[in-house]
Amino acid sequence: MDSPTNALRRSMVIVCATALTAGAYFMSSGLQRLWWPVWFAPLPVLLLAPRLRAWQAFAVALIARGLAAAFNFWHYLRDVVQFPLFLLLVTILVPAALFALAVVLYRRLLRMGNPWAAILGFPVTIVAGEYVFSLSQGTFLNTGYTQLENLPILQPAAIAGLWGISFSVNLLPAGLAALVAVPAKPRLRLSAALAAYYACVLSYGVMRLYATPQASNSVLVGLVETHAGQNIFPPDAQTTVALMREYASQVKPLAARGAQFVVFPEMTALIPNDCR
Repeated sequence: MDSPTNALRRSMVIVCATALTAGAYFMSSGLQRLWWPVWFAPLPVLLLAPRLRAWQAFAVALIARGLAAAFNFWHYLRDVVQFPLFLLLVTILVPAALFALAVVLYRRLLRMGNPWAAILGFPVTIVAGEYVFSLSQGTFLNTGYTQLENLPILQPAAIAGLWGISFSVNLLPAGLAALVAVPAKPRLRLSAALAAYYACVLSYGVMRLYATPQASNSVLVGLVETHAGQNIFPPDAQTTVALMREYASQVKPLAARGAQFVVFPEMTALIPNDCR
């Protein structure tokens, strides 16, 4: 039986791991996201999971991922997009549960002495869950969207789509966590495999950014955008109409410059019934 001191220390470690994972996911999700925290977000929970029982690891991962999503998306989905409560809970809790299942699978495979399967099982489970979830809810919460400012990592989408980006992002924390847990000899092989994988991904990304051949045919597309902030979901009908007219006023100048298609931001404003 653990002494009170050990039990307190264990509880503090669990709370810290949960908070670190939730905080990193919080910074990498939502409408104003950073691309880099999500690469390390699962790491605290994955480091802790082998030392917990399966239900404890599941609960910690569920709380960490669910808290991040709740704090980031509750207001947006409830008040702006106006999701009903049940759909809001599904959007927050189902991805959190999928993340928790991936953590439990990683824990199980690692404790069975199969770090290679553990490292691969975690991102594969995340990607599979995101794909299944996208069939009903779309890809809004996909990990790949966190990397929009990380141009080299975006390039493998030409080969593996959004799912390839998500796999690459989630493979790293699983690999780092396993490296801490395994003995020195397999650690060297795992390190070499991870280094080789990311060397290939980054090399392809950089090469594609700087050496993409010119297409034989091209279509000129115009893009209309404004800075975030007051131009996202205006609070009243008058401001909404003014913003829409401002966007529309850019179509003719872009067409005069040869644009055959014009792209506007997605979900810029809610159009009320009395909007004229």
